[in-house]
Amino acid sequence: VNFTDLSTNDPTNWLWDFAGGSPGSSSQQNPGIVYNNSGIYSVKLTASNAAGSDNETKFNYISVVSLPECAEHIAPGNAATNVAITSNLQWNGADGATGYKIYFGTNNPPTNIENGTNLGDVLTYEPSTLNYETEYFWIIVAYNQYGDAKDCSTWSFTTEQEPILPPPC
Repeated sequence: VNFTDLSTNDPTNWLWDFAGGSPGSSSQQNPGIVYNNSGIYSVKLTASNAAGSDNETKFNYISVVSLPECAEHIAPGNAATNVAITSNLQWNGADGATGYKIYFGTNNPPTNIENGTNLGDVLTYEPSTLNYETEYFWIIVAYNQYGDAKDCSTWSFTTEQEPILPPPC
């Protein structure tokens, strides 16, 4: 978070207090601060010049929210081969998630079958039709009210060979 000093009367010194921020304080006029944990934080600025100092506190001024973690796949296993064409995709729930989007296809990154389709709060996806001897790619992106998980992995699998049927009699 970048802060900007809007003090009047030409201050020459600044002391910022950022409880919960990193760094926790700064003497820069316009500091940049990182908040690593979710929460609501107050900010205090004391500005001074040759005539004295004044301070202002903004209570509950910064609200830091958490995006969900990425989901982890269960099945089919990543880079699995000989996967049945009737298989479903399954994943574990992600911390902080309220739902999931799927990217699924034969292209990488996957988009040509499902392109960010909102599945809701489910942990499985049933593809309509899988082709034999085809490599598929998929990404599950967890989301919550604050946004989508970031940098989630792409998983892949290859379906089984088409069975050879005996000739008709």
